[in-house]
Amino acid sequence: MFKCYFCNYEAQNLKSHLRHRKCHRHLTSIYRCGYHNCKSGFSTETSLRSHLIRSHKIYVSRLKDKNITCVSNNEARFVCTVEICRKQVDSYKVLVNHLKKHMINGLEVTCPYNTCNKKYDRVNSFSGHLTKYHKCQILIPTTVDMNIDDGLEVNSENIDYREKDEDLTITKNTSDEDDNDEDYDNRDSFINALAIFYLKLECEYFIPESTIQYIVEELKTLTVHEQERVKRSLKKHLQKEGISFSQVNKILKDVFSDNSCSTKFKELQTIYSRKEFYKSHFHFVWPKKKPLSKGEFFHFVPISETLKALFHDKSLDFNISAPVQYEDGLFKDFTDGSAFRTSKFFKENPNGLRLILYQDGFEVVTPIGPAKGHHELVGVYLAIGNLPDYVRFQKNSIYLVALCKKKNFDHQAVYGEIVEDLKIIESVGINVPGHDTVKGSLVFITGDNLGSHTLGGFVDNFSRSIYFCRYCDLNRYAFFDEDGECKTFERRTVDSYRNCLTKVKVNAETKEITPYHGIKFNSVFNDLLYYHVCNAGLPPCLGHDLMEGVITYDVALFINYLINHGWFTLSELNELIDNFPYSSEDRRDKPLHLKSNAEKVRGGAWQIWTFLRLFPLIIINHIEDKDNEVWQCLLLLTEIVEIVCAPVLHVSHLPYLQTLIQNYLITRRELFPDVPLRPKHHYMSHYPELITIYGPLIKVWTMRFESKHTFFKRALRSCRNFKNITYTLSTKHEFLQCLCRSGCGLRNVVNTSEMTDFLAHMYSESLQYAVLRAHLEAGMQECVTATVKGTLYKKGNVVAVRQDSYQQNVIMGQIRIILCDTKQNIYFVVETVETKFRPHIRAYELSTPTGYECISLNKLLSYYPLHVYTINLKIFVRIKHGFVCTKL
Repeated sequence: MFKCYFCNYEAQNLKSHLRHRKCHRHLTSIYRCGYHNCKSGFSTETSLRSHLIRSHKIYVSRLKDKNITCVSNNEARFVCTVEICRKQVDSYKVLVNHLKKHMINGLEVTCPYNTCNKKYDRVNSFSGHLTKYHKCQILIPTTVDMNIDDGLEVNSENIDYREKDEDLTITKNTSDEDDNDEDYDNRDSFINALAIFYLKLECEYFIPESTIQYIVEELKTLTVHEQERVKRSLKKHLQKEGISFSQVNKILKDVFSDNSCSTKFKELQTIYSRKEFYKSHFHFVWPKKKPLSKGEFFHFVPISETLKALFHDKSLDFNISAPVQYEDGLFKDFTDGSAFRTSKFFKENPNGLRLILYQDGFEVVTPIGPAKGHHELVGVYLAIGNLPDYVRFQKNSIYLVALCKKKNFDHQAVYGEIVEDLKIIESVGINVPGHDTVKGSLVFITGDNLGSHTLGGFVDNFSRSIYFCRYCDLNRYAFFDEDGECKTFERRTVDSYRNCLTKVKVNAETKEITPYHGIKFNSVFNDLLYYHVCNAGLPPCLGHDLMEGVITYDVALFINYLINHGWFTLSELNELIDNFPYSSEDRRDKPLHLKSNAEKVRGGAWQIWTFLRLFPLIIINHIEDKDNEVWQCLLLLTEIVEIVCAPVLHVSHLPYLQTLIQNYLITRRELFPDVPLRPKHHYMSHYPELITIYGPLIKVWTMRFESKHTFFKRALRSCRNFKNITYTLSTKHEFLQCLCRSGCGLRNVVNTSEMTDFLAHMYSESLQYAVLRAHLEAGMQECVTATVKGTLYKKGNVVAVRQDSYQQNVIMGQIRIILCDTKQNIYFVVETVETKFRPHIRAYELSTPTGYECISLNKLLSYYPLHVYTINLKIFVRIKHGFVCTKL
């Protein structure tokens, strides 16, 4: 609560109080100074800060959480509120961290604000209290005698300061004040912090080097001026104390000799010196220049060096333990697939590094205009399968392996260099301090169909080639024959691949290759001991096969059919798309307008996925015939996408998925016989089998890898240097990795906002009983939102609690309260609601609430929070993926 300066009325929102009280309408001074009984009032925080600096010589700054704090002048200090300690510190931030350390060690502390006498022994409660009740208050330091009796200092024998495992950043304080000053003025820590600041500007915010150089020079100038002012002021005060002129000069020389601004800024003064500092002080991996034919070259970042640096990454708690194996038929990750389980290498080395590569071509400049095609690159990236799946494919967790201009690309030269590095990793291993020798092996290589076929030595002409499948010995003529979509073909194996290679013909004069059964040449990756492209080495990508393939073309067919049969007009449909009540998550990937008689739906993979998922709700009032064959075919495609995109699947659902896919392909051919099926329709028929090999296909798709391209595009745009761009971009990327390894890439598993004590007695008896039945520990904290592994949960979201069987008796709950315990486990108090599945729109209609239930996040049927759509006074929930984690 905040006290009004004019009437002493306590209000939580002073601005609202002053606005509605008639006697205060002409007053705007809502911030009171209060320092040494000062009665000054101010309308803004900025005015108050200026007053404190000008009148009381107190410097006021802002922290990351936007709370105002102040650092004391030489007359006043902050004093610990624990009686047996009473430690004096120089800043509000150090005081708060010091009090938190007391709480970690079991002591109870009093709020440092004089008007508040609340006591806390839990860090979360104390932090929430400061945020909620003292967000806009100034904590004034206390004037103390600098010759305070040493008897007030805490005895280190009385308090146990052993560090405990808490997810907090606590400033390390010792009982020796001189040690704190030495740490604070540590020259190396200052330079490292300054270097990280410059590096973040360059690699994270993409500030041009010339601009950073201007910031460096101006920052140095300002600091020099301030230091000279401090020198003059200190000299004046020392002389007033009767100290001789010679002694004053000696003191100033001793104080400022090692801490002069010119010394501190010298190592980072130029662009060259900063880069040299980054390379020598951080774990920088040098990109190597490798030759190509005709004098060209590409840049290669050794995988072995990247892996060594990974173990020094302060942002990751890197774990190389063996994966958890599920024996109940669940597929949760690629480690549950047969490709990994049957791998000879990982049977012999269960703690080995699981390496995942990705290759793709991309344009770093605008794809239209005079520069089109001149700066198209081929990038090879690396992901570490040992990392959790929610960290594995974050942009900063994807590492660069090679960059090459596409027009200069050479399969043997580029991939051969990577293979030689991988051979060393899988046979000899890398030496890592604390881990001895660590080995690793390539698990699979992801990419779009064109890239995967080019890498694997398969034909890459999908429109005319007879054999266009890398999974089976498919014949184009057989596929387009009657019932060809239902036929099965012999699966490609390592032996069949090698047999085909013996029959490939190469023209000695023209070097033209005549492929045999879709194979043109032997991939260099087949030289690895534990990897082969036909031994589950090239997984599919849902984004390219479904979203940008089957869905984008087939949905356009269905929509044109519905428009021609009078369900709606094109303008009506576009208006419905604009006016639909999207959630904030949907709006990021809002579908685009459709064009008349368009061959495909416009948009990226995420937009197309969103459109297919919400399309039944968008046109719910225009569905004229629920049993229409085209409409049923569209719903069939929707269900296939729901199951295939599920992050967790049970093996019992795979035969059902196979049946759905076959029915869809047959129906699609019968309904539109004049529009032939595409190769991607055939790839879809392999999905049930591929799930058993790779696990959930959503865990091996390429969409997260493709987001890495944005870094190189933005980096090149900021540096504006198109000479030797592979060196420029690879070096810039490794500087980014230096920044992440320094600790700036730290990721918290759980992030909560506005934490307060959970007061159960403030809620209804039924809700209290639901919490009581959950047997939660005492002292639970309530929060407004919680972000767990990158997924945001907030009050009002709907979560799937459980189901009896697939699409039967699904119980959902709307989040009313979000709770967090001391171990950062998240619990939801949900209002459970009966649901009715509406098959004609594939949505769940929420009906009567049935009560309250407290459930752990880990026990939900699906981790994904759902949005409520209110249409025609009815409440619907549209799932993003199917609930197929239990037996069918």
